[in-house]
Parts: sequence; C-alpha cells; structure tokens
Amino acid sequence: MRNCIRAITGTILALLLCLPALGQHNTITLDMGKNQQAGIYYESYGEGSPIVILHRSSAGYLEPIFSEHENYRRIYLDPPGIGKSPAEDWMQNADDCFEVVYQAINHILPDEKFAVGGFSYFGYMARAVAERNPDRMNGLLMICPVTEPEREKRTLPKHQKTYTDSTFYKSLTKEEQNKLNRLFLRNADTYHALTTYHKRSITLDTGLYNRVKRNNYAISQLSQPAVIEAPVLLLLGLQDKVVGYKDALPLVDRYPSVSLVIADYASHSLPYEQYGLLKQHVKLWLERMEIYRGLLPGQE
Repeated sequence: MRNCIRAITGTILALLLCLPALGQHNTITLDMGKNQQAGIYYESYGEGSPIVILHRSSAGYLEPIFSEHENYRRIYLDPPGIGKSPAEDWMQNADDCFEVVYQAINHILPDEKFAVGGFSYFGYMARAVAERNPDRMNGLLMICPVTEPEREKRTLPKHQKTYTDSTFYKSLTKEEQNKLNRLFLRNADTYHALTTYHKRSITLDTGLYNRVKRNNYAISQLSQPAVIEAPVLLLLGLQDKVVGYKDALPLVDRYPSVSLVIADYASHSLPYEQYGLLKQHVKLWLERMEIYRGLLPGQE
C-alpha cells in the first residue's frame, strides 16, 4: 500500500514539474466612451521588462524561447473577438479593435516602455501599436505580418515548392500525416515543432471580423508611418501565399535597427516549418533589446 502511495505521489510530482509556471490571468473592462465598453483577457508570465504579444496562440512557440531569458514579463493579450476577449456590437472596423488593444496596453502598462509583437494580422496590429507611440518601444516583433490589408493588392509568391521526407512521412499514421499535410516542409523536425508548440486553439468571432473586413480592414494609424528606433525583427516566409513577403520589404528602410529574415521552405506556417530559425532570431532580438536598453555589461 505504501509503495502504491509513493508511486502515485511520485507520478503526480513528475506531472506537476512538467507544467508551465503559473502566471497572472486577468480580464479588464475598458470604458471606451459613448457608453461603450470592451473586455480584454490577458495572461502574464515572469517579471521584468514587458513584452506584449497579440494573441495567446503565439505563446505555444514563443513562450519556450522567452522563458529561457530572465527579466522579461511576457503578456499574451487577446484582441477583441479573439479567444477570451469578447466582441461587442459597437465594434465595426479595424480602428475600433486597434483602439481597444492600445487602451488595454496602456491600462496594463501605464508608464512603462515595452516591446510588442504578433503573427499575421496581429503582427500588423502590433506595428500599429509601435508606430502610435514609438518613444515607448523597446522592440517590435513581426512574424509573417500582414502588410497590405487588401488581399487583392498583395504581392504573393508565384512559385511554390514543398519538401517531404518520404521515409519519415510513411512512418506516420494517416492521422499524423494529415497534421503534417498543411506544412510546406514535412519532416521529423517540423512534425516535432507542430505537435510540441501548436498547443492553443484560439477561437475567433467571425461576425466581428467579417464586419472588419467589410468596413475597413486597414488600421488608419499606419497611414502616417513613424520611425521606430528600437530593435525590430521581421520574419517572412518565401513561400507565404497568404500575406506574401515582398510587400513588407519597404519596412526595412523605415526602421534604423531591423533584422530581416526571409526563410526558404516557409509558408504562413513559418513558426513550425522553421522553428529553429525562429528561435535563433528571436533570441538575437532579445539580445538586441538588452543592448538598446543598456543592460549588457559595457553598455552606457
């Protein structure tokens, strides 16, 4: 009996040790004026210089990287209509959603400088946050970002290529193969990244985002470009047929401290097809931010 209890206790302890560190989970209610309110859900992990990521699904592949570095507070924030942040009837366009996100960040971080990042449309929204108040920025991270809001105007790659490690692929079950089929690069590494880091299924309020697409998918803030002195990381997929990569290239001339990565064998699923490359450059981005903030030895 005692042996059974010890075995069960050991199993529970092992499971607890595998769990991620618990963070702060919170929903805030914002007064947006005109008798309009908005609720925003976010999760916060760690302490130190803040990094705001839009939205929580990116935590699956970013949190293992961020958590290796001390002195960063990681805030994963759901914009309106995403995950646990509700959509409201008064929200009609991208500017409405952006203003809620911007005010939410100001509520959570009223006085601090911070970094901000996001994937796809929320990389576009993160850029709007950064350009709204560039003097508060410690850094900007954009992964496969929307640059041209109107799909018909996007410059998409003409050539598509895929690679499949046939030996590995044939060793998988049909269900496992189906998981891998949406990637352009199909091998053991991408399967590991997909099954390890794609952990969060975040719901989207299609009603809200259909209104946004009909009424104005573009964020007005970005019609007046601002220079961002803080370190910027721009990760693009050469085979990204959703947002492309060419439309983002002019951003390089706007930002004095930018690292540009255009990854081969990378579609709009770049975080899983090129996880090693993503990890390497996000870590370098964190180091560049430390230099920018003057935290490394020998820096003034």
